Amino acid sequence: MEMKSILLFLVLVQGILNIVMGEPLYADIFRCKKDSGDFLPKSTYETNLLDAVKIASEAAKTSTYFYSKGGWLVAAESFCAAYLKHVDCVSCVNSTFPLLLKNCQNKKHALAWRSKCMVEYGLNINLSNHDHWFVAHETSANKTKDIQGLENTMKALVDKLLKEALKKKENIGRYAYGTMPYGSRQTLFMVMQCSYPLIEEDCKKCLLRVYGEMKPCCSGAIAAATLTPGCYMSYMLVKGYDINKHGSNKSLVNIIEGAWVNKSV
Repeated sequence: MEMKSILLFLVLVQGILNIVMGEPLYADIFRCKKDSGDFLPKSTYETNLLDAVKIASEAAKTSTYFYSKGGWLVAAESFCAAYLKHVDCVSCVNSTFPLLLKNCQNKKHALAWRSKCMVEYGLNINLSNHDHWFVAHETSANKTKDIQGLENTMKALVDKLLKEALKKKENIGRYAYGTMPYGSRQTLFMVMQCSYPLIEEDCKKCLLRVYGEMKPCCSGAIAAATLTPGCYMSYMLVKGYDINKHGSNKSLVNIIEGAWVNKSV
């Protein structure tokens, strides 16, 4: 499938997730790291922090991931979802940094998942050490009746997509998306992505950790997402689509478009 079709597919998937969840999948989530300490206004730390944020915001214009240091040890980074149009990535990053600074006033380390991008700043940002102080879950209140069946299907799809994500690295990081039949006339959709800096081994550890975190929080939910600084994973169940009958990606997009227009899944 061409990149344009892939982006359309993923944007439409995101649209259905918004409907199923009854709210944007990635609601505004701001976290201030409590043990990071505070910095004083007009201090060297604040100056370095603002420099790092400015550089990261400017760099979003040319890259969906960027890491910067504003002198000393203060760093800032931004990370956009793979399916996001670049202009929307820039908009998300540039609007989120100021909100994070406001919500976590004078905190040395903070992170936000807002809309479809992640921004973070702090003394030391090391995505590969798996010290995920930030883990956020979004889950639908609606549950499937066949919880074990959903868990079995999820495991099979996770195993499949994990292999795909790890074997390729785009300029947006390692990612994969796909579907698997569930029940008689339902389809499980899933998207997973690692932040650009993560090497294959670290990406695998991150995604497996996210999958492990997802099971106790979201068991049986018809749609859910788990977000961390290094990676995320989201899924949804869609009724009325028989993947064996329709088969083609074009038919799949038509089904998704119909669900989006009719506001019913």
